[in-house]
Amino acid sequence: MPDPLKTALGEALLIGRDRGWTPPDIETLGEAQRLIALVDAQRLTALVAGDARAPEVLVAPDGAVALEWDVPGRGWLQLAVHGRGTLSHSAVIDGDEYEQAEAFGPELPAWAQELLSRLRPKGLG
Repeated sequence: MPDPLKTALGEALLIGRDRGWTPPDIETLGEAQRLIALVDAQRLTALVAGDARAPEVLVAPDGAVALEWDVPGRGWLQLAVHGRGTLSHSAVIDGDEYEQAEAFGPELPAWAQELLSRLRPKGLG
């Protein structure tokens, strides 16, 4: 399991234990590992942030795992997996709101890539 995912999972288990959170199941963890690998392999972290910053890895109370970027002056983007073969994305970029779910196979879906591209700081794209 990638280190940021281990860290996020550990934090969620600590916080959520007394709050009734659902831990991610094995399918969700597998999808999260694949999502992190795809983002890293395509160097989308640097593409979006303009540097080597990694997205924040979060574990939600419902057991979903998300990657979240926040780019000052542009907006934010969250890509989430739920262990059901879909990738959900929510974003606000330059004041426009986006929310969608699409099939999550071996590649990062096209719309998710488009949103990552739109989130780039101005002057980098």
